Amino acid sequence: MPRPRTETRNEARNEAPSRETAVGRSAGAAPGDSMPPSYLVSHAILHCMVPGMTHHDGDAGTADGPVATQLRKGVLEYCVLALLRDGPRYGVELLQELGRFPMLATSQGTIYPLLSRLRRAGLADTFLRDSASGPSRRYYTLTDAGRSALEEFTTLWPAFRETVDHVLAPGENP
Repeated sequence: MPRPRTETRNEARNEAPSRETAVGRSAGAAPGDSMPPSYLVSHAILHCMVPGMTHHDGDAGTADGPVATQLRKGVLEYCVLALLRDGPRYGVELLQELGRFPMLATSQGTIYPLLSRLRRAGLADTFLRDSASGPSRRYYTLTDAGRSALEEFTTLWPAFRETVDHVLAPGENP
């Protein structure tokens, strides 16, 4: 269930968001300068995703920024399915493996609900296995439906990635 949206300080005062608040202050811009929200969103996305452009506010262009978070949400399920393809894994093991890749690093608060959704959707199954270092661990395995979903994603991903790369490349859109 989506979280309810809360007003920002500027919205509560019925002001437009400042450039500094939304995407970091540009050279020559005074604190409090404001731009239309559509400009701010477009500007932030371009700075984060177009090759050769840099982002200067130290947040949105990193693995922890809002664009990276949205991208991760779109692919994390399939990355977990891909990790399960190689054999059963438990939650902490999946977190550690994803953590090897900064753009995929996530938290227990994300991975366990995701694993529960995969199980409820029939894409993963679970079993308990004793652990020498504590309580039994819940292991997750890929089901046939999960394998099919992963195969479909794997087939579609290259064309999807190529299309996005094409759209993002400056001067290549009709």
